[in-house]
Amino acid sequence: MAEPILEVRNLKTGFYSKKGIFYAVEDVNFTLMPGRTLGIVGESGCGKSVTCLSMLKLLPERNSLIEENSSVRMHGEELTKKSRREMCKIRGNEIAMIFQDSMTSLNPVMTIERQMVEPFMVHQKLSRAEARRKSLDMLKKVGIPSPETKIKQFPHQLSGGQRQRVMIAMALSCNPQVLIADEPTTALDVTIQAQIVRLMKELQEKLDTAIILITHDLGVVAEMADEIMVMYAGNVVEKAGKRELFEEPLHPYTKGLLASIPSLAKDTDRLYTIEGVVPSLQDMPRGCRFCDRCEYSMPRCREENPALGRIQGREVRCFLYNEKQPKEGDI
Repeated sequence: MAEPILEVRNLKTGFYSKKGIFYAVEDVNFTLMPGRTLGIVGESGCGKSVTCLSMLKLLPERNSLIEENSSVRMHGEELTKKSRREMCKIRGNEIAMIFQDSMTSLNPVMTIERQMVEPFMVHQKLSRAEARRKSLDMLKKVGIPSPETKIKQFPHQLSGGQRQRVMIAMALSCNPQVLIADEPTTALDVTIQAQIVRLMKELQEKLDTAIILITHDLGVVAEMADEIMVMYAGNVVEKAGKRELFEEPLHPYTKGLLASIPSLAKDTDRLYTIEGVVPSLQDMPRGCRFCDRCEYSMPRCREENPALGRIQGREVRCFLYNEKQPKEGDI
């Protein structure tokens, strides 16, 4: 049986402020297997990106904190204890990340060539000529037209879809074992979205890469993910296989997300919306973080935050299933 590539346990990340420490991510646990895709979904501000930036230690050290008992292991090696220099050897080589906005992620004053050859020269110790040749090969693989011309251009001279493909080419240039894709299709038109999703799936099949897909687009998740982790206000509220989650969501928040998707089979004048807003980090509810927006809320929900328990082959954080939940220490 294949060994997991990545294991995240008890991840808890906070940020310092004048009023103290506020935690953006708490009690996040998951395992990632080779060739599999984990989709992380939820509203903006729910902790999706902070989770992955914490794993790569990319958060600013002066105002962020990863708690001591947090664990991120890759092939058994603890990443949270690695030094900055050790992490630089891992980022882009063993774990790569496609950032949300390709325009701001690429350096506007450097050519595509100068930015693409760097991973090859740093991680694989290739000469500039060899790195340039490999960069051209990667641009061809991701479907960039006229790569010899595009590689000499600056980011603003490329279209949004082409910049995103360059980001994917850079991320995959060293054949990473784990690819983190943070909203890889945001702000792209539907045709380009479909092409990028297809490209990532093809490259995953060829390289057996494990993918963490961060998105609020449930259509992209349905297309790519094997397992889905739903986050709300820094907590994982439900985790299940793709088919199980779409066919029978359990947590009220997951139900609300799926109910808000437009359907061609239904004629409706108004789409479903979840009332209210995500709570501020400085004003989290005492109990369940979703209780103020939940139509099933009970008095107990305002006093206690439920543990993430197992039911029907998946995990859910909700008192509606409390009788069937094990205690938190049993998970």
